[in-house]
Amino acid sequence: MEQQLLDKISELNDKINSLMEKGNSDDENIEDNYITDRSQMCDLQTYPRLIESLPSLEEDIFRAPLSEEEKREMIHSCPRTVGNKYSPPPLNDEAPYIIKKMNTSYYSIQSFLAQATRPVDFYVHQLLQLDEVPPDDPRIMFASTMSILLAEAGTMITQARLENLHQGLNLPGRAVQRPRKPLKLHAAGPFACAEAWQCAACDCIFLPS
Repeated sequence: MEQQLLDKISELNDKINSLMEKGNSDDENIEDNYITDRSQMCDLQTYPRLIESLPSLEEDIFRAPLSEEEKREMIHSCPRTVGNKYSPPPLNDEAPYIIKKMNTSYYSIQSFLAQATRPVDFYVHQLLQLDEVPPDDPRIMFASTMSILLAEAGTMITQARLENLHQGLNLPGRAVQRPRKPLKLHAAGPFACAEAWQCAACDCIFLPS
């Protein structure tokens, strides 16, 4: 009788453990459905060979101005790409003076960003002159990514110019948001993005009617 009681207790204990394991499994499934892990951020540690290859790593990116001669040499040593727009959208002539003054600084930065795409384009052109360079070549993927980043910077400034105009005129509501169109990139390669966004080109930044 005593042995039967012990067996019964052992059986009940096994059932309880089984139910608890099932409950824990259900809880884990619920967590998987509603809780997602954030992607881990990685830091690149500098080392002598990297710094030797990219001396600019030791410069403050916000306080390392190039001379006008250096900028001209870097940009004008590469040809302009036919079909590219190098002139930012102009501001409507009817805009007040104070808005035009701030817009001039934005315009200069956009112009430089547009010209900065010339070395990238020319680099890819030179790569393509080599034999059998595939579209997913890491060097081409890197150049493509840099082109998109430069375009995005130019787009952000276009939006800043619109917001400057909107605020300068004390208009109600939000400034007009530039329309965007999907820009497909190569899906392969270490520098590739599945999809990026590029602002649709506009001819002029107008005063609202």
